[in-house]
Amino acid sequence: RRIAGSDILSSVVEVAQRNLSLLGVQGMSNRIREIYRTETEYGKSSHRHARESAMRLRDRLAQELEGRSLETRAFVCDALSPGAILRGLSGEKPEIVIADVPYGQRSEWLGETVPEPASCDRIEQLLDALRAGLEPGCIVAIVSDKGQKAGHSAYQQLERFQIGKRRATLL
Repeated sequence: RRIAGSDILSSVVEVAQRNLSLLGVQGMSNRIREIYRTETEYGKSSHRHARESAMRLRDRLAQELEGRSLETRAFVCDALSPGAILRGLSGEKPEIVIADVPYGQRSEWLGETVPEPASCDRIEQLLDALRAGLEPGCIVAIVSDKGQKAGHSAYQQLERFQIGKRRATLL
């Protein structure tokens, strides 16, 4: 019914909101028009293929959603700050949280609440900050590189798996 995303950088939130809009029929229709303009301007077959793929996805979304809409939004927030995500969600507690944490190549931890020690301490701080905003039984997935450990004494680890250089830990 609802998907929300957050980041500490407003420029990332803008991209996230555009991407989240693609989870709805209207957002996909808007994207199809953008691709069509590019296709018309450049005449590349790759643009035609992208448009055709987007049309299939839009049709599938329309079928799956059966006239319902999926509420999406993105907001600026320091996820390490206790209660910040819950405030950003207007007090609504999520059922599933997926956090792709910084791992130092193209991203880094930002915000004044960040401690200096190793990133695993920051993951623990993130999990601590999330606690007040979670329903019992909420699933939290921490996606990190394989050198980072995702854990917290208040959470139970359910599963951990690795795909390539990324590790997902389900709590």
